[in-house]
Amino acid sequence: MIALMCNQVAQAELAYDLQTAKTRQDITKEEVQIDIVERRKLVDIEDKEILRFVKIRNFAINDLTVSIFIFTMISLFPAF
Repeated sequence: MIALMCNQVAQAELAYDLQTAKTRQDITKEEVQIDIVERRKLVDIEDKEILRFVKIRNFAINDLTVSIFIFTMISLFPAF
């Protein structure tokens, strides 16, 4: 009888430990998924920042080109 009770207690402890390990594993998987989502969002933000800087650079280049053109026109045709 005592052996049977000890066996049942041992099985219950093993079942508890197994469930605890599964829960820990699930938590770890979720944490990894959260890290993946965060990294993807950061990459997305960085891509958008790069596009923003490219637009700003292109605007600056176009603005400089227009300024050079105007300066050249004024220099060539001062009466304009």
